[in-house]
Amino acid sequence: MKDVREAVRDLGGMRAVHDALNRIAQDVRCVVAGECIQDVYRYVVPEGISSKSPTLSCRWRREERSYGGTWAIVAHAEQFCRTEHLRGHAMHKKIRYISETTGQRLFEVCDIADEAAITYPETFREVYDRANLALIADFGHGYFEQNPCPAPADRGGPVFQAANVQTNSSNFGFNPFHKRRADYLVLDLRELRLGFNDRDTDAVTLGARLHGEWGVPIGLTLGPQGSVMFDRERVYASPAFTPNGVRDATGAGDAYFALTALLLKVGADPLLTAFLGNVFAGLKTQITGNSRAVLKSELLSACAEILGELPLMEAANE
Repeated sequence: MKDVREAVRDLGGMRAVHDALNRIAQDVRCVVAGECIQDVYRYVVPEGISSKSPTLSCRWRREERSYGGTWAIVAHAEQFCRTEHLRGHAMHKKIRYISETTGQRLFEVCDIADEAAITYPETFREVYDRANLALIADFGHGYFEQNPCPAPADRGGPVFQAANVQTNSSNFGFNPFHKRRADYLVLDLRELRLGFNDRDTDAVTLGARLHGEWGVPIGLTLGPQGSVMFDRERVYASPAFTPNGVRDATGAGDAYFALTALLLKVGADPLLTAFLGNVFAGLKTQITGNSRAVLKSELLSACAEILGELPLMEAANE
């Protein structure tokens, strides 16, 4: 099997990358819909077990806040094209307690707001009139039960719907991917296994099954093993690109989802799409939480380094 980097060079290398991102900037009008999540990082220094109970005692150091959920997806997408954000005003919080000395997560507290009490400023239909790509990020906290989105158009229709239906500790088993249909679906292996109630079949076979049943592109993220893209009845595997290790995996799947959906909307080659999605997600793992988005210039520089090519002058100057 040909190395992914060699295959991308055969597609045109940095020129192909640059052309695909240019098409996104020229042709895509994106709307992002779903729950907003505030990420709270509380850094502490563990001191040992409390003298009066079997409780970990820690010394407070500092707190950092950032905006995740659909806020993070918007921040990624707007690096490449005009992007709107359709959301309610519910504020979901994920509070993570982190060891300042090791960077390890000690525990997490989820504060899930009541979406039923929220008034939505615009409907999907109103925003769809201004968009041709919808990124549907369903974190399973109730947004879409209160504000259902229209069924997706046929692939190639006026609004291309890409969906990410997530499984997390707050919705485990109650937010399966098959609750909605889409023109493109991104999920991880655990979400794929839960949806099929299958813990044993290998990832590629299960992903191919879903692609065959739905007939749309499927992006399957596999963490340190990279990702697999299923499209046009073919399988496109790409490794992870994290040469400096992983600082924080939070939001890496959201970054992959945002960029690969933009690329598929403009008809980019599936292998190039998988490659760019993994490079983008790898860059996201170098950022703590959702403190900032991955920049387009960072993506171009990383691609040039991975491919062993010089950045295009016009790309480098953007």
